[in-house]
Amino acid sequence: MPDVNISSKSEKDPNTSLPSWKMNFIDSACTGGIVGCIFHPWDRALHLSMLNVRPFFLKTNFTHPLQGISLVMIFKPITNGSYLFFQSELHKNLKPVLLENKQSESTANILIGLTSGLLEGIIKTPCNALKVYSWNHPGTSTFRNTTDMITRPRGMRSLFAGSVNTMQRDGTFGSVYEFTRFKFRKQIDTKSYSPCQVMGWNFLSDSLAAGIATICSSPWNLTRILNQSKNSQDKPISSMKVMERVYRNTMAQTTFKAKRNYLFRSLGFGPGTLRIMVEMPVKQLLLICLPVYLKKIESAFHAVSQNVRISRP
Repeated sequence: MPDVNISSKSEKDPNTSLPSWKMNFIDSACTGGIVGCIFHPWDRALHLSMLNVRPFFLKTNFTHPLQGISLVMIFKPITNGSYLFFQSELHKNLKPVLLENKQSESTANILIGLTSGLLEGIIKTPCNALKVYSWNHPGTSTFRNTTDMITRPRGMRSLFAGSVNTMQRDGTFGSVYEFTRFKFRKQIDTKSYSPCQVMGWNFLSDSLAAGIATICSSPWNLTRILNQSKNSQDKPISSMKVMERVYRNTMAQTTFKAKRNYLFRSLGFGPGTLRIMVEMPVKQLLLICLPVYLKKIESAFHAVSQNVRISRP
């Protein structure tokens, strides 16, 4: 059996009237929205845990688990779906060109992940700014209310706080993730296993790759959280200064256990890494399975519209 990967869904389907890139966009947006809503309470608790450097399972982190869910329903199809869309399209269109120009597959995967991450970071920054503000300020649950309050001090510039850090994080994550997931996937001979076994191995490969990529991108993730959570009139803090502060505070702890706990909470290791290790392979799996149902729905609407058109005098 051939390797099960994201490009398998990019072929033109005769049962749908939409171009493959449009179906890919719809598929990516639906996947991003579904996964984003499912993981929203976990995501918010993790944000509060890292921001306040306190245990993840503290009750305070879960006091209002659905706070900001309306914004998530609006933005997650865009933010989560953007990486999946760029990833799929670049694997389909850019990777063959890179391979034809004698670039190694590893180089192609790194460039695809880096490009997808950077583009996602550009799109994600204003959406994340609104989401984080709604999490930190009770009473800003609606899109209009949150936008008004966050843009009041400095205008639209407030929406782009931490934009560089977001691009650094997503670019690092994407390049490491794409490189390692395909390295892991190639560790087995797919012809010797059943389709379900191959899909299971790919799920595990994506999960391990997501964990490694999360650890590598964690310094910029923490910097992004701090810059988006601070007063919009304050000067942004650099990732180097953030890591220096984390190092000093970690070394100030009295025991090895306390040092480890502070470092892990600051960088989101543990629950944060586990969240991404579950979320990313679920996204990749939905990206393969969801088009089957979306194409059936689209075909049904297309058939109905054709019948209505024919029945008109």
